[in-house]
Amino acid sequence: MINSEQINAESLSRFRHYINDCRPLMKKQYEQLLARDLSQQRWEGCFRRNVPAVLEQTYDAALKQLLLLPFDSSDSRQDKGLLDLQTGSGLL
Repeated sequence: MINSEQINAESLSRFRHYINDCRPLMKKQYEQLLARDLSQQRWEGCFRRNVPAVLEQTYDAALKQLLLLPFDSSDSRQDKGLLDLQTGSGLL
């Protein structure tokens, strides 16, 4: 029988893989936004404008991914409303 620590470890592993898969996509998205800005001669603020846009989309997608994972909090303690989902190998 699978216990909550194993379920959480597997969920964290799946999330780790998801994040690793996002990295090349984030770079590509940034390059596309930068190319759009440069083609429109919008030189100033390219970094300040495009990095947060990529991060916002990535964070939103990562949160949705986390919500889909089957974390088991039945054996976890709460601290200030947050669950301690650590496994033997740490969080992420």
